[in-house]
Amino acid sequence: MPSVNATKPSYQPWNEEDFQSDLYVRVMNPTQRWMYRTLLQAAFFHTTRPYLPNNDNLLWVLAGCESIQQWKDNKDLVLQRFQIVEDSPDLLENKRVNKDWSKLQEFRDRMSNLGRKSADARARSTHVEPSFSSVRQLGIGIGIEKGIVKEKEDEMALSDKLKNLVYERTGKDTKMSDWLVSEFRKRLGTEKEKLASFREWLDNNKESDYPLHGF
Repeated sequence: MPSVNATKPSYQPWNEEDFQSDLYVRVMNPTQRWMYRTLLQAAFFHTTRPYLPNNDNLLWVLAGCESIQQWKDNKDLVLQRFQIVEDSPDLLENKRVNKDWSKLQEFRDRMSNLGRKSADARARSTHVEPSFSSVRQLGIGIGIEKGIVKEKEDEMALSDKLKNLVYERTGKDTKMSDWLVSEFRKRLGTEKEKLASFREWLDNNKESDYPLHGF
C-alpha cells in the first residue's frame, strides 16, 4: 500500500500548453477532455492524493459529471491516462501528476531545511564569546559580528522569498545567485513593493526561463 501524503497543497503546478499538446487529449471529445482535466486536478487535492479512488461511484462525482451514466459513456478513453497503483488495486495514478507531486514535496523539503538552517544560524548568533579586553571593544566587536550575520540572514531570506515566488507562480525551480538577489535589492521601493511587482510580472510571464533577468 503506497503512503498517501495527507498534507494538502495550496496550489497545483499546471502547464496548459503540455495538456493541450498531449495527443491523447486531442482525440478526446470536449466532454472527455474536461472530465480528464477535472480528474487530474482532483488527484492533487482529494483525500487519496496524489491518487484517485478506483471506484466509479466516486469517480463520476470527482470528474464533475452530471450523472453516473455520463461517466460510463465517456470513461473508457479518460481512464486510459491512468494506471492502477501497484499493490493497491483500489487506487489510480497518473504519471504527470506523480511527477508534479514529487517535485512539490522536494521543494517543500528544501524550504523546510533552509528554515531549520536559518533558525540554527540565528540561535548560534545569540551567543558571542568575548574576544576583547575592554567593554567598549567588546561592544564594537559584537555589533560588527551581528551586523554581518543579520546581513547574511536578510540576503538568504530574500533569496528564499524569490525562489518560493517563482515556483508558486510558474512551477519552476529557479536558482537564485547572490548577484541576482543583489540586483533585485537595488530596485526602487520597499522589499514588499518590489516583491508585489515581481509577483504581478510573473503572472504575465509564466513561460520565462529566466524570470529575474526578464524582470
